[in-house]
Formats: sequence, structure tokens, C-alpha cells
Amino acid sequence: MQVISRKMVKKASPRTQAVFLLALLFITVVAFLAWWGIGLVKNAVLTGLVNTINIQQGILEGKTPVEGFIFRNETPVITPVGGIVEFLVPDGERVRVGKPVAEITVPALDNVAGSKVVTVRAPLAGVVSYRIDGLEEIYNPENMAKLPLEKVTGRYQPQDLEDDKGETKVERGQVIFKLINNHKPGYIYLRVPKAENKDDILAEGNEINLYLNVKDKSRTPFLVKNIVYDKDYLRMIVGINNLPMELYQSRKIKAQLVTGRYPGYLIPQQALVKKKGQPGIYLVYKGAVVWEPVEIKGEVNQDLAIQADLKKLPAKTPSRLAPNAIVVINPGYVEEGQRVD
Repeated sequence: MQVISRKMVKKASPRTQAVFLLALLFITVVAFLAWWGIGLVKNAVLTGLVNTINIQQGILEGKTPVEGFIFRNETPVITPVGGIVEFLVPDGERVRVGKPVAEITVPALDNVAGSKVVTVRAPLAGVVSYRIDGLEEIYNPENMAKLPLEKVTGRYQPQDLEDDKGETKVERGQVIFKLINNHKPGYIYLRVPKAENKDDILAEGNEINLYLNVKDKSRTPFLVKNIVYDKDYLRMIVGINNLPMELYQSRKIKAQLVTGRYPGYLIPQQALVKKKGQPGIYLVYKGAVVWEPVEIKGEVNQDLAIQADLKKLPAKTPSRLAPNAIVVINPGYVEEGQRVD
């Protein structure tokens, strides 16, 4: 067996040990700086990808397109003679009883000119309309409770005598205009999918709101008078005391029915972050990402109305949800506690 002499084992000199320790310290510092730098770069990159919004309070509205048929108190006026008609009153103007509305020129053998003029006067006060559709007596408020909508829609063929170019010839007994009683309530017959009645707002006695045209920015309130439930649809009649002028001419309208109104802070759905089933959002608070539990008040398409869920906050912890609070809308790029400067 070989014996190693103790004289052959040399102890490292103090200088060598110092160099080794310095090298080890240098490597450790470099590794730490590299790790720290990578973290900074990663955070900077992620921070650059973070999208935020300043939230505000508002009302989220659910709307669905509907078609309706209008019931009005209308009185058709016929001409007592046949001939060439000339209208004296603009469409949509309110007239008093006895006001001349049209003149009919008819042949007359006993007249030097060979013709005479017969004046047609308003038999009652009302708003003049030349939009004749033949449904004036059918779409009468007295019939609305017993009128099946699907049986009459195919007859809708309006005729506007005032829009005819050149001379307009009318026959004796023909309806030439109608008078709308604007002092009596008006009604609309609506057919709405049952699935749109999520909050059960469509019920007899409830007030609903309609946007009467695409450009309309204000809602018009109506009261649900009658409602019939079909398999997949609700057929209902809604009424209003003063019929808006835009509903005087057309029989059929396209509108937007408000199916829900949800007050709260408005955020896109993608901003929602759930933790153990609890909905919440990431807020940027004092430069750092914090998670705030919220309660969803309503959802429309891809938007949410929310409010702070105070029951889920720790005791004596105030909510950080407030006007102009900064909300992260792509939460996949952040984590709680991350700095976002």
C-alpha cells in the first residue's frame, strides 16, 4: 500500500484563498444582478403590454330590436264626389272642426268654366294624415285586445296620396285623408322573444322604454296594458297618453326595446378576474396591482356593470373602487403585487 507523505500535501496560500473568495463573490453578484435585471426587463415588458382604463359610473342598457304596429284613434274622411283633388293642409298639421282640408275639382255642365270645386272639411279636430293604409278601422284601440297580429300584417300596403306626382284623381267614396285624435292615448302592438324578458320587466302594469328609431338618444316610456304568452314569444300592447309625432304617419315601426338597465361602474367583460369563484378586478393602486372583489349588477353583450362587493372585503378595509380608478383590462399580463409605474 502506497503511503503519502504529509510533506506532499500543500496548503493553499492566503493569497490564493482570497482570490477564490473574490471570484465566488463576483459570480454571486453577477448572478444576482442578472436575475434582478431579468426581472426588471420582464416587468418593464409586461408593464408595456398592460392596458388600463379609468372607470366611470353609468347605466348599462340591454336593448333588443322589435317591430310594432301602431293603434291610433283615427277617422277616415271620404270624398263625396270624384275628380281631381288638391290638398290645402300640410301633412301632420292639427286642424279644427270645419277647417277646409281638400278641394275636389269636378266637371260641371251648368258652369261656364265647365267645372266646379267641392270643399272637403274636417268633420272633427285632429292631426291630418294622408298616409292611408286601409287599416284605420282595424288598428283601432277598441280592437287591440282581440286582434291576432299575425293575421293582419300581410295587409299592410300604405298609400300616400299627397306624394303622388301630377294630378291625383279620386273616386267618389274614396278615403282621401284621415284625422288622428292626438288627445287620446296611442298604443303599439309588440312581439318580443321570451328570452329577452330576463328580468321579468315585461309584465302587465309595468313601465317599459322604447327607442323609437336608430338615431333616437332618448327613451320614450310606455305602459304595458295587455300581454299574451305564446310558446316562444310575448305578444303585448303598450300604451302612451301622448303619442309622439313620429308615430303619427307610419303604421309599422322598428324600435329598440330596453330589456334591462343596470347602474354601476362600467367595464369590459375581459377585465374580470375570478379567484375561487369570486368575481373581481385588478386595480392599479399606488403604483401596484391589487385585486378588488366586485358584484356584477348586469351584463350586456361584452360589457358589465359592477359595484364593490363590500361583504368580501377584509374587515375595516375600504373599497378602492371609485370614479377614475385605474382598472387593468388585460389581466393576463399582471399579477397581484406587481408594480405598474
